[in-house]
Amino acid sequence: MAAVQGQTGVTGAHHAPPATVSKVKPADVPGAGSGTVAIAQKMKPTIFQQLVLSGSACAISTFFTNPIDMMKCRLQLQMASGDAREYKGMLRGFVTVIRNEGVTTLWRGYNAAILRAYTYSATRLGMYEPVRNQIISSTGSNGFLTKLMAGVASGTIAACAGCPFELIKVRMQGKSYSYSNPISAVADIVRTDGVFGLWRGLVPYVVRGALLTGTQLGVYDQSKTVVKEYLHLEDGVVAQVSAGMMSGLVTTTVTQPVDMIKTRMMNYKDLYQGPLDCLRKIVRSEGLKGLYKGWVPNYARLGPHTLLTLTVYEQLRSFVGWKNL
Repeated sequence: MAAVQGQTGVTGAHHAPPATVSKVKPADVPGAGSGTVAIAQKMKPTIFQQLVLSGSACAISTFFTNPIDMMKCRLQLQMASGDAREYKGMLRGFVTVIRNEGVTTLWRGYNAAILRAYTYSATRLGMYEPVRNQIISSTGSNGFLTKLMAGVASGTIAACAGCPFELIKVRMQGKSYSYSNPISAVADIVRTDGVFGLWRGLVPYVVRGALLTGTQLGVYDQSKTVVKEYLHLEDGVVAQVSAGMMSGLVTTTVTQPVDMIKTRMMNYKDLYQGPLDCLRKIVRSEGLKGLYKGWVPNYARLGPHTLLTLTVYEQLRSFVGWKNL
């Protein structure tokens, strides 16, 4: 009888669900892989963590692309006030700058560019994912339009935050001002134009930031999805580099006219009454092609910068255990 009772107890225990043993497959966790990475990827990064990581990725890329950015700025500024054409193309421009001002001039404005990386660039890249996820949860859509809207929103916020450092960078890279460092630049601008003078050129900068981030991150995000789907690639370096190259090309072409207006307005504060006046004067004196002056160095900077920034950012996310964009 006892034996029968024991067998009945065992049978009952066999049918009861286990109380303490539970296996979670990596596939059950969205974006998770296997092992410790799967556990780490369950952690949701805070907005502050994303800002720091994205700012670091942009700062690394800025070191390599600052010389091209400086040359792009010089090309866009020449002829604005009737000066003779000093730089005849990007490569000959580099030769002229190095011969007349030295190699270190190529990194002029780099300290301001780093401050810009941790404000403007960090915000537009770090805010992209939270904004995109919020739109997805509200609309249920994860298409290209959703990614474009997320980029436009984060780019607009970022431009408002980073405008002062962009202004300082442009003036330090040009030849019209002799600021020795960002602190002296802030002091001079506030003294002559007031605090709001730090946001000179804000309108074209916001438009540029919205267009740039919308196309850059929207095209990158969508291109990576297409590359993975049709080329059967994993979300690794090859897919990220391919998407980054496509994103850089589209972004440069879309933002070049606004970038031209922004650079002119920030450097020549008394020459233009506003963005539309700047646009009218450029077209009148230089033609429509004047809006695309500096496209080659702009792409030479923005193309590699986009590729480096997004690839480095994705790799840093993987390193700390976050899922990719």
